[in-house]
Amino acid sequence: MINQWTREDLRKSHGLTVGDILEFVKKHKVPRTARVLVERIEDAYFNGIDISGMSGKLEDGSYGILPPGSKSNGWRVYLKKGESWWQCQSWNDDIDSGKYLDADQYPRIQGKELKKYTEDQLIDSMTQYIPAFCCVKYNDEEDVLLINIHY
Repeated sequence: MINQWTREDLRKSHGLTVGDILEFVKKHKVPRTARVLVERIEDAYFNGIDISGMSGKLEDGSYGILPPGSKSNGWRVYLKKGESWWQCQSWNDDIDSGKYLDADQYPRIQGKELKKYTEDQLIDSMTQYIPAFCCVKYNDEEDVLLINIHY
């Protein structure tokens, strides 16, 4: 199950805003031609990181050393129906409509079981966004706007 942000969650959260970016650009004289780069984030942050052996809250509510196999909560994402989702949904719609039953037009798939994408697969195909944390300035970068995702 994907850990999701809602619009309301985003409104209440802290993080980078368009106003913050405009102020940063002005303060640091970032040129309009600057390329925008976003920090690369590992999938582990979304899937949860192994925290076995670290101190933390145990299942019984007490605090102690976390047992083997313990994982952190995964980061939340904001989901949108992007191009991949629409392609998967279109495939499902085409199967439902009987489009592929035309043997003359689709001879290679005749006699094969056509499988629709499941609801979980459709959710997994959605475009995932995460809030940005801040803009970053390095003294040796004059024409690049860097945005950190990780705090």
